[in-house]
Amino acid sequence: MGLAEYFALLFLGFSVFASIFCYAVLKDKTPNADGQCLPISLAPMMSKYTFLNLTNKETQPRSSVSTLIRGKESQFQEIPILSYSIKHDTLFYEKMVHWQSVKSVEGIVPNISSKDYHIETKTFLFGTDRFGRSLLSRILVGMRYSLFIGFTAVSLSFIIGMAIGLCAGYFGGWVDIFLSYIMNIVWSLPTVLFIFAIILAFGKSLGVLILAIALTIWVDLARIVRSMCKSQKETLYIQATKVMGLSLPNIWRHHLIPNILGTVWVISSTNFATAILIEAGLGYLGLGIAPPTPTLGNILNENFTFALAGKLNLMLIPSFFIICLVLSFNILSEFLKKRLSS
Repeated sequence: MGLAEYFALLFLGFSVFASIFCYAVLKDKTPNADGQCLPISLAPMMSKYTFLNLTNKETQPRSSVSTLIRGKESQFQEIPILSYSIKHDTLFYEKMVHWQSVKSVEGIVPNISSKDYHIETKTFLFGTDRFGRSLLSRILVGMRYSLFIGFTAVSLSFIIGMAIGLCAGYFGGWVDIFLSYIMNIVWSLPTVLFIFAIILAFGKSLGVLILAIALTIWVDLARIVRSMCKSQKETLYIQATKVMGLSLPNIWRHHLIPNILGTVWVISSTNFATAILIEAGLGYLGLGIAPPTPTLGNILNENFTFALAGKLNLMLIPSFFIICLVLSFNILSEFLKKRLSS
């Protein structure tokens, strides 16, 4: 393995770990990392602000497992402040109007105890978006959704492509002609227009988006499986299994599929990169999952106008993660292809 392969594995490992445990490592544990704070909107990278956190007694506690999966509503009312002081049992503070403004608003919280508040300083590594949400938190949670969409779409396309390719290649005749006709039709359709038609017909949702992506990437796999199956079924070991009277499921499961599975993994890893790229493109065009649910694509969609106004971090950082994900899967695909050919 070379340096590129190590980079791909490390980045994919980081992406998967961050996607699974994002709510455990992020300070913003709100669902979809949607903790908005307008006074710090469009803050630059490495910004540091002080917050007065007042306990919100109305929030319902959640289990650690539920928090890990879906996040939880904030237990505090977060107020960005410039300074504070406590006299007797009254808390006085200067509330930040906006990080670019020198103005402040004075506030008072009477009859307060040490259990009702705490002061916290937060550093926003990648800055904040127009709603004052941490860009780092949004990207890590968005990467979870992007990887989930990619994984499920590739898995669905794997099932469709394997089934159609095996049937077309093994049975031949009119079955092959009919299925090849379907493959050629789907192959000829423009990807974006085909997905747009599906979303327009069934609406924007996570399930529809996964189905739309899967229906556009299964053809490559099906064509490869069909070609390999047609050549494999004429070999002596397949003919011998027929003479021995093995059933069709046994022939496919124990003899045919294991001999074509290596190439299938290569195609699937390439399809994973394609699925990530398609999702990002659809999200950028506004055809992906509706906000506030983040994906790497709709993060770009939400922030591109501000990037044009000079906040380049809002576009460059999500784009960097998309490029690295796609590049990592393509590097992994090339590595698998070399190992199979050697």
